[in-house]
Amino acid sequence: MEHLDIDDCAKSLELFGNSEGALFKLLNHCKTSGGKKLLEEWLRKPLRNLQEIEERLDQVEYFKESAVVRTELGSALSKLPDLGKLKSKFSEGKGRLEDCAACFYFASVALEVNEILEGHQFYSQELSSAAKNLFKLKELVQRAIDFESFKKDKTYRVNPNFDEELLEIDNQIKEYDQQIEELRQSLSMEMQLSKELKLVDSLTHLYLFEGSKTEIYNAKLNNSSLPVVVVTHRQKTSTINCPDLKNFSRAKSQALKRYQEGQAGLVTKVIDLVGSYSPLLEQIETLFSHIDCIVSLAHSAQTASIEYTRPKFTGRIYLKGCRHPVLEAQGSCVPNNCQLDSKTLMMITGPNMGGKSTYLKQVAITVILAHMGSMVPCEVAEVVLLDSVVARVGAGDIQVKGVSTFMKEMLEVSSMLEKATGNSLVILDELGRGTTTSEGIGIAWAIAEELANRGTYTLFATHFSELTELKHPRVSNFHTDVSFQNGLTMMYKVEEGPMDASYGIEIAKLAGMPDSVISTSEGYKNKLLHASNF
Repeated sequence: MEHLDIDDCAKSLELFGNSEGALFKLLNHCKTSGGKKLLEEWLRKPLRNLQEIEERLDQVEYFKESAVVRTELGSALSKLPDLGKLKSKFSEGKGRLEDCAACFYFASVALEVNEILEGHQFYSQELSSAAKNLFKLKELVQRAIDFESFKKDKTYRVNPNFDEELLEIDNQIKEYDQQIEELRQSLSMEMQLSKELKLVDSLTHLYLFEGSKTEIYNAKLNNSSLPVVVVTHRQKTSTINCPDLKNFSRAKSQALKRYQEGQAGLVTKVIDLVGSYSPLLEQIETLFSHIDCIVSLAHSAQTASIEYTRPKFTGRIYLKGCRHPVLEAQGSCVPNNCQLDSKTLMMITGPNMGGKSTYLKQVAITVILAHMGSMVPCEVAEVVLLDSVVARVGAGDIQVKGVSTFMKEMLEVSSMLEKATGNSLVILDELGRGTTTSEGIGIAWAIAEELANRGTYTLFATHFSELTELKHPRVSNFHTDVSFQNGLTMMYKVEEGPMDASYGIEIAKLAGMPDSVISTSEGYKNKLLHASNF
């Protein structure tokens, strides 16, 4: 298997989705669509090749410590056009000059990214070679497209220097522009305007002059021989036309038409030439998506309230000060330790709301992040190379299929046992609650013993205090601590040793149950405990 199998735990660990609790949402600081897709793939398919993991960790650690470079890269990457749309247009034969211009802007930003990375660690020969071809692409588009004319009329056209006939027509267009400009200035002086006329575009006339409504009215009133006609009125301005402007506009319009006709065949040639660089664009997209992901993971690790640390791959799972990354980002997470070595199964008891489920999840998430090649939310982290992470957390019916909560639980556990090996991490939360207490304990006991026999790394959270009596060389007992100084208080700390009570009645009190119900509950509890002693 090439990747760590997490298919059976992604949902219960909330790795994906749009909720505030989703891990991917916390990790994703990518600036490009390609980076975002790749980061999601990294999280869905964590690595199992130790060399690849270490290489990725080297890169993340480098950019974690290089805040200035990371910021510069983030700023540059955010300016890249969407390559996916560009590539599809060229591959489908729907490319246009504006798409060629987008390739120019892409190449410009890509070269900016290259310049930021150049000289730094992990600057690859592949990127260096690609940069040389990006220069060629940029120069090609710069020669082929008239960016100056775009600044004037927001329309892309073939550069006139690309063809002699186009150059001749372009010179005519520039001559008409000059004549229109001279007319604008002379007419402004003749009309004695305090502010010169402004040349504006018109769908009907191509161009009109615009000026102060009051001053244009007074100029016509004072000089009836002025060769101007008012075309439109606005609140403060008017647009005007005159015979010379009509003639120049008509001549320029005809020249522009000849230019469009003359460039028709060249447009296809330019698009084909630029389109031939599509493999380069794909190569750059792949390289930049990778960089984007690395920078994103580095940013997450460095900007957390407590910086993440680099995991080491050893022969055990040892996490010191492990935290749930999402809860930490939301402002509340108690660090805990976890050690699975010769003792491969932790039996964890404790009250509801005591933090057992959170503990299971944060350990599993930390292990997944380590295999992903990410820093992890721990003080110290040692992780063993695993083949799968399997979770059975929470319960619910599948009513549409006629499957009860307990049956669903048994199906999931059956599948889990089929998959789990000595190199798997299994997390089990409150197994066996959907049947009688004795049957539930029996099933949970047997499953725990089976996992211990296999040497599967296991976190087994349970309310069945009877399970703490399971004597096995690979089983250790832990509990989530509580305090009674001012009533029942959850400490959310995982400590060594079993806990023989779940404090369900105390939690019922905290929930506001009527005193009569609490009193009756305590009475029945004592009767059952007394009966069990015989």
